[in-house]
Order: sequence, then C-alpha cells, then structure tokens
Amino acid sequence: MKKWQAVFSDVDGTLFNDAHEMTDNTLKALRKIIADGLLFVIASGRAPYGITWIADKYGLDACFLSFGGALLLDERREVIFEQGLSKTEALEIAQFAKEQNFAIGYGVFNRDYWICSDKNNPGVIAEEKLIHCPSRAEPITSLKDDVIVDKVLCMCSPGEIMTIRDRMRERFPSLSITTSSSTLLEINKGGINKAEALKKLCQIKGIDVENTIAFGDNYNDEPMLKAAGRGVLMSNAPDGLKAKFTYLTADNNHDGIALELARLGLL
Repeated sequence: MKKWQAVFSDVDGTLFNDAHEMTDNTLKALRKIIADGLLFVIASGRAPYGITWIADKYGLDACFLSFGGALLLDERREVIFEQGLSKTEALEIAQFAKEQNFAIGYGVFNRDYWICSDKNNPGVIAEEKLIHCPSRAEPITSLKDDVIVDKVLCMCSPGEIMTIRDRMRERFPSLSITTSSSTLLEINKGGINKAEALKKLCQIKGIDVENTIAFGDNYNDEPMLKAAGRGVLMSNAPDGLKAKFTYLTADNNHDGIALELARLGLL
C-alpha cells in the first residue's frame, strides 16, 4: 500500500462547488490529512492573491501552485519557483488578438497585481469577483520592462474559445496555451503546466511523485493528473476528458475529494 505524501487540488470545479465554496465534508477531509502530515497544495490558474483568501478563510496550511504552474509558494507563502513571460511577449499576444479581431477581454498577471484591457468587460468583472481582487485598467506598456508576467488570461465566449485557442497556438507555438473553463484561455511560458510544477514542488520538498494524489476537472488539469501517482478526475469534468482517466470521483457539489480520500483510507 502506498504511503501518500501530498495532495494537489485544483480550485474551481474541484475544491469549490458551483457556489464557489468548499463543502463541509471536503474541508473536514483536508484538515484531517494535513493534521496527519500530508502536504496539501492548492493548484490553480489563479494568482496567489486569488488563493490566499481561500487558505485563510478555511484555515488550511497549504502550498500554492499558482498561475497554472508559473509560480510556487511554500507554506510560509514565500516564492520558491517562478517562470513567466516577458513584457514583450505579453504585448505580442495582445497585439495579435487585436489584429485578429478576437472578441475577448484579457488580464495580464504578475505575482503582485493584474491589469486588464477594460474594467467594464464582463469577463474581467467576473474574474475580479472570482479571485477577490480588483484589476487595474492600464495598458501593458505601463508595466516595468523587467516584469515577470506569470500569465495572460483571455476571457472568451464559449462558442469562440476553441478557435481562439487554436489560432493562438498556431501563432505562438512555443507558449503553453490551454483552456481552464468554457470561457477562459490561459497563456503561460512554454513548458509551464501543473504537471511540471507538481514535479518541481515534489523535488523541492523531497516527495516521491508516485506518492502524490491530484484532483482536477478540466483540460488544464490533465497533465497534472497524469503526472501524479494517482490522478483523480471529478465527474463534472468534460466528457472528452473522462475517457482518458481510470480514477473518477463524485462531482464538486457532492464531496468528490472527500469520497476519494476516504476510499484511499486517509480519513
């Protein structure tokens, strides 16, 4: 029987239910494994300021895998790894979107704050509410030349996101471009994903990757789930993902994480 050492969990659609809250059973389960000495990692495309309030609200001692893997923070919330885009790359992405007449809003994130294309864009408004952090309506040119852009987030319409994703991938083949929901397109430095971040954090913490459990619900979680010792997909995941995974659990509204941890004898 494996000696599990760490649990990685995505947030939206996984750790959180559809009301953007953690269920009581999930919270009890996580507090139990943390008390038993397992490392808990909140693994999200969110900025660290979009994760901090979660750990604080629910009283969870956790590491942060932020920006889809571009930034890692330890339990003391100190940066232990960061690799992002340059200001020039962020400008090129925004210029391409403008040239192609993509109907999107965008956010440009670093570890301290984020700027947006339009404060009135519905996608920007929704993102501000989701991560509990207001944006700044500033041009990308306002950023310092040496800034690390951890992520560019494109807010798209559901009917256009896959076309925009494919066009972005064609134009920027060296970057990591994936969807995290039916409307959000995440753009990171090439080679950045949750899987590589999981491996990096395990290396830093002296944890065997085979002794990790990972939970997720969308395509940006797929590499992490495949890299972990046990990758568990939530049943609210897209049908296209379900055929790729052996381990499925209940959906995010019905204690999927807690049920799987109990199944593994951790509760």
